[in-house]
Amino acid sequence: MEVAAAGRTVTSHGESMNKVFDQRAEEYDRWFDEHPAIYLSELNALRMAACHGIGLEMGVGTGRFAMPLGVSPA
Repeated sequence: MEVAAAGRTVTSHGESMNKVFDQRAEEYDRWFDEHPAIYLSELNALRMAACHGIGLEMGVGTGRFAMPLGVSPA
């Protein structure tokens, strides 16, 4: 379970989700490298659901999905 605490999301073990993601970012990207069909399927699903116009990307992470969709991680 995740809960918001003092403006941040924590796991049921009390770890900051940012810390968990930072520790596992390379593993996350590597998983998609090892499963390209799943990555492309997810990317295509996002393309079909994408809105056009002005928007805000929150939690762009490694940019694996955002950059191919033209969303700047900056």
